[in-house]
Amino acid sequence: MSSPVADLLDDVLKASIDGVCVFDRDHRCTHWNAALERLTGVTAEAARGKLREELFSELEQRPFTLSFSPAANGGVVGIARKGEEGINEMLSVASHKLKTPLAALQIHLGAQLRGIQRGNSDRAWMEKCTASAIEQSMRMADTINMLVDVSRIDSGRWKLDITDFELGAVAKHAVDRLKHTAADNGCEVRLEAKGDLHGRWDRVRLEEVLATLLANAFKHGAGKPVDLQVTAQGSEVQIVVADHGPQMDPEDLAQVFVRGQRTALGLWIAREVVVAHKGTIDVTSTSDGTRFVIVLPKAAA
Repeated sequence: MSSPVADLLDDVLKASIDGVCVFDRDHRCTHWNAALERLTGVTAEAARGKLREELFSELEQRPFTLSFSPAANGGVVGIARKGEEGINEMLSVASHKLKTPLAALQIHLGAQLRGIQRGNSDRAWMEKCTASAIEQSMRMADTINMLVDVSRIDSGRWKLDITDFELGAVAKHAVDRLKHTAADNGCEVRLEAKGDLHGRWDRVRLEEVLATLLANAFKHGAGKPVDLQVTAQGSEVQIVVADHGPQMDPEDLAQVFVRGQRTALGLWIAREVVVAHKGTIDVTSTSDGTRFVIVLPKAAA
């Protein structure tokens, strides 16, 4: 039976945005909080009972700083914080992801300005330039939202905004948002939505997941069709995004959802979103292309 003091300690550990671990006088782990789970990828269940040296020798390359202080019971308390490497990772992602859409946005706006100055009255051309500029600005907004999500996930302040909606409409909206990106990559998006696709999810984040998977498919399957299928399966829905590009190398495939790969950060967030919805996400790759499959319960919360 837990004591009030033990319950208070558990509450403090859960609320902490820093990674916190406690080791007894025998150097074995007794507490390992959620923030440290996110920081290291090691669950509390896996850490509990392990020797301090054993745990942290496996985590030498992790991007965090670690300090220990003596505890009253003869053990130690460890505090882990994201280090300079983590900050550099965020800056690298920001510069890499924002550079291309910003350059494209400047090109489109410059073309519009020159057209206006020359008295260009071609409405269709102006509409195309404006639509392209809007899409590039949305890509930058997506990148900023992605970086904010990473920060919130790391700090434990990331929560889903669950509402009722129809997933087929969200899938169509995601496709419409990226139609110019699809066209630029020579990809036709074949959307198929079947069954009752109403459910309770975070609309914004699921659309971000779809946008990430579609953008990834356009990049790796350029010049070929991309399939997006959303299908009701009883109390669940299945989302499939499939390109028809070259087969991925097995080593690259194994790293698809691993954080720290600069081009895979969006896919890492996609996995976090799916898991937060109590769903699963898997990827396979063959000579016919790469296929992402998401399965979500219709009532995520």
